[in-house]
Amino acid sequence: QDASIAVRIPDYEPQVEFDCGTGILSPWGRLLLDARGVNLQQVDVEAWRVHANNLVSHLHWTMVDETSRSVLDKTVAVDLPHNQPGKLVLDLRELLSQPLGIYRVDARARDHRWTQDSTIVTITDLAITAKRHRDGYLVWVTSLRTAQPVSDVVVDGLTYNNQKVATAKTDAEGIARLQFTGRHPDGGIWVIIAAKYGDLSYLQ
Repeated sequence: QDASIAVRIPDYEPQVEFDCGTGILSPWGRLLLDARGVNLQQVDVEAWRVHANNLVSHLHWTMVDETSRSVLDKTVAVDLPHNQPGKLVLDLRELLSQPLGIYRVDARARDHRWTQDSTIVTITDLAITAKRHRDGYLVWVTSLRTAQPVSDVVVDGLTYNNQKVATAKTDAEGIARLQFTGRHPDGGIWVIIAAKYGDLSYLQ
């Protein structure tokens, strides 16, 4: 027999999500941070600049106010059609006054406080390549912009509990040798940090 059936398709739940949980952006690039969202009107964007000496604690996702400094708290309007998932782009060059550094960035729906996501973004020109060997690590630091070696970069090896167990400086070829035999009461090297003139990068 003929029948009439009504089907109700509910709206999408509001959602915001970064494309990557961690990532690197070059200060010479456009500094655009990609995210996705649906049924959003306004998004609260917050950012904290991670203190270099607190990086290990921050990577353990310690309370953000204990390891970093707030540098951004802004509401951004979102122009997405209703019920159509779309791409969001945050312009960090416009939002941050001092781009270089390691940042924790949060995005939260203005009218749904439980709808949020976080990412860690490193804005740096220092690319780190590391090779482990019996007596430590061979570290090569190059420029993301030119791919050329970077000299005079201070390279540190830190343990899981934030103890510095090795340090070196890159030579003219961008090479630094972290001497570490692995026999240390605080454990092995968990993260490698490279720093020069305010530019900071890390390799976990």
